[in-house]
Amino acid sequence: MECSQIGKIGLISMKAIIRKELLTFFGSPMGYLIVSIYLILNGLFIWVLDNPYNVLLSGFADLTAFFSLTPWIFLVFIPAITMRSLSEEIRSGTLEVLLTKPISRGELALGKNLGSLAVVMIALIPTLAYVWVLNGLTLPNSELDWGAIFGSYIGLVVVAASFCSIGIFCSSLTSNQIVAFLGAAVLSFCLYYLPEATASQFPAVDFFAPLGMSTHFHSLARGVISLADLLYFLVIGYIFWYGTRTQLQRVSTQYS
Repeated sequence: MECSQIGKIGLISMKAIIRKELLTFFGSPMGYLIVSIYLILNGLFIWVLDNPYNVLLSGFADLTAFFSLTPWIFLVFIPAITMRSLSEEIRSGTLEVLLTKPISRGELALGKNLGSLAVVMIALIPTLAYVWVLNGLTLPNSELDWGAIFGSYIGLVVVAASFCSIGIFCSSLTSNQIVAFLGAAVLSFCLYYLPEATASQFPAVDFFAPLGMSTHFHSLARGVISLADLLYFLVIGYIFWYGTRTQLQRVSTQYS
């Protein structure tokens, strides 16, 4: 079989995996519940509750509070999406069947990652209404910082992609969904916030700050799309994609 035919088969299989992830997630009330909780929490913090993230109480027509809050919600929301992706396959025994399909372990891991990221993107789409509402609230002679908004959404997407990669990796390690959820949440938190927190508490090790996701996300949120920031998230995603691929290869040798 020619390489092009093999690649085409792999691409079709990967698309099928992405579609399966979406159908599995939204095929049960739990999927809609998780997305609804995410949107409700965002809406309450941004528009209703008296808290530092409330846009209406801030007196400024910008969504900085929303973009600052969302990664923290992602720390729970995304592990809830990814926790059953491979854990359930392992528990139910369907992973063995999946590994016999004409798709490489890397393509399988990538398909799982992209399927989870697609769920996050669907959940983010309704938040574009925040931009529309805030644009209607601006004074006649002022306008939103569209560069910062665009950069912040790009930042949210790459942060989400990194969290999805971490979540799928943790899900590949265990058949227990709760363990996968906790592992993804803790690991994502450590990579997102811990380096910056360590650097702020101990100035002597301020070089730790660029190792954390939050530093690079805040850089993108300023509206400056830096190749270095995007490359950082690409490396994070690749590391955990490779970890998932390696784990799937190890599991496949047990079945053979």
